[in-house]
Amino acid sequence: MGRCHLPLSGDSGEADENVPPALDNITIEAPAGKRTVLLGPSGSGKTTTVQLLLRFDDPEQGDIRVDGTSINSLTTDSLRSRIALVSQKNQMLDSTIIENVRLGHPDATEEQVWEALKVARVDEEVKAMPAGLKTRVGQDGSKLSGGQGQRICLARALLTEPSVLILDEFTANLNASLEKEIRDGLAATFGHLTIVEVTHREEAAAEADHAVLFHRGKVAASGKPEHVLEARRTLFGGPANS
Repeated sequence: MGRCHLPLSGDSGEADENVPPALDNITIEAPAGKRTVLLGPSGSGKTTTVQLLLRFDDPEQGDIRVDGTSINSLTTDSLRSRIALVSQKNQMLDSTIIENVRLGHPDATEEQVWEALKVARVDEEVKAMPAGLKTRVGQDGSKLSGGQGQRICLARALLTEPSVLILDEFTANLNASLEKEIRDGLAATFGHLTIVEVTHREEAAAEADHAVLFHRGKVAASGKPEHVLEARRTLFGGPANS
């Protein structure tokens, strides 16, 4: 999974015909080894798609299929070992940086931990901390900045060696320059990864390989980012991050 096309189709919502579904018979394709961005206003279906793909929730109607196989036929552990998620709000243990990163790979060497932190562009900041990898992060990373916590969680996700990496607004606390460095690092070191990213940033979407625009639980447009962004402007007006 993730090393070929990822057609995903399904719908989710109440059975009551008077209640609009969160997703309405959508079909999404995320090309293998490429970066696909999901665009659309809040409540349009982007995050619901992520939740369903990871089976944080199941559709009340319809089905979700990956590579033509219903994800209901996979165990939750099997599915999540192949698909890693990094979001705005990530859970972290009230422990050290190295112990949190190793949650993705308990047997990882210190060298592997540093390499993952380097790709996530947080290694130099960790080295500058007095306790380095043994720095305690606090509950859910309360002793770190939001951007540091997100990048450490990205390093943890990379250590799981997933086939698919889902990024749900993970750059919300990062500046544009650092965001680009991370994307470049991912492309250089993990170019085989299929990345699905939820974003509001037009500049981030413009550099993707593939884009999907959501509107009211449906796919309004999909394909090359420039075409999808133009469809977004036509449908909503203004930039994609408005």
